[in-house]
Amino acid sequence: MIINITLLSNLPGNDSRPEAPVGETGRVGRRPNKIVTERTRELIMDSGRKEFLNVGYQKASLRAIARNAGQTTGAIYAHFRDKRDLFDALTRPVTDVLEAMFVEAQGEHFGLVETGEAHRSLELSTEKLRIFMGYIYDNLDSFRLLSAGAEGASVADFIRRLVDLNTAGTVEYLKAIRDAGGNPGAPDPEILHILTTCYFTAAFEPVVRGMTRGEAESYIETIARFFNAGWESLLDFGGPPTGPPAGPSGNESGPSGKASGAPGKPGGPSGEAGGVSGEAGGASGEAGGASGEAGIASGNAKRDRGKRPWRRTPRKRPRSGRSCGSRRPSGGSSLPQWRCRPPAWPQGSPRTW
Repeated sequence: MIINITLLSNLPGNDSRPEAPVGETGRVGRRPNKIVTERTRELIMDSGRKEFLNVGYQKASLRAIARNAGQTTGAIYAHFRDKRDLFDALTRPVTDVLEAMFVEAQGEHFGLVETGEAHRSLELSTEKLRIFMGYIYDNLDSFRLLSAGAEGASVADFIRRLVDLNTAGTVEYLKAIRDAGGNPGAPDPEILHILTTCYFTAAFEPVVRGMTRGEAESYIETIARFFNAGWESLLDFGGPPTGPPAGPSGNESGPSGKASGAPGKPGGPSGEAGGVSGEAGGASGEAGGASGEAGIASGNAKRDRGKRPWRRTPRKRPRSGRSCGSRRPSGGSSLPQWRCRPPAWPQGSPRTW
């Protein structure tokens, strides 16, 4: 019996052709379009960025992100493993670039040691801080996402990575300065780590507080002056080289020395005159001291005259009887007994008690 292979291959269920791939739409037989795929990824990332900024990482929902992007949650999982993977896709590119810029800046600091310009360390740090802040504000939305608070991908986590890099690099940098003959000091690494944490935390405050670019530029100048003054009090990066220039000027110092010795004879009379003027100055100093003491005494006298004179404290008016000034004596005495103030004295009478 001869079996027709062609007829069997055409029977239902005997299709030996490979299955066509399933695209994003779920329809069989249509391969995914690369342009459509990239467009979908962009829509999801834009929707995720808005969702994270509005409600934060913890409250963000993949369903809300898909709905706002006009996609399904299946489309999100086709591009990202989970919500954290989407968050990292939004923040990791810019943070990686900033870390690379930071490592490059450390290399430039080591170049200052090789050229003998370690005294410009703080100046270079301030210049790099301006560049870093400019890059942050060029990608402000991505850096603001770090404030959303994803575990392991927040502002604090990013600052911690920068602090670890800076602390290790600073220890090596100070060692390089000592190897070059300098004496920058050796602060405790733990203290150095704490101070560096304060520095980077302050540097990222414009992002956390939502400052404008102009406000941030003015702010970093203030914190740069503040922290540079603190670093100068703890570390000694040296100063620019000073002193007379070397070379042929040493040969010319001989004749100038002879010329300076010649006019030494007439120095005697001027010395005597200087002594006389010194004695006169001493006498005037003594006179000035005496006048100063007199001024102090006169000032004390004026102060004493300005005080209120002493007064007798008035007694209380008696509960009964006449007023205190007109109370008549008892026992046949002719003198009044005053309790508050004496009455007016008659004209011409002696004022004796």
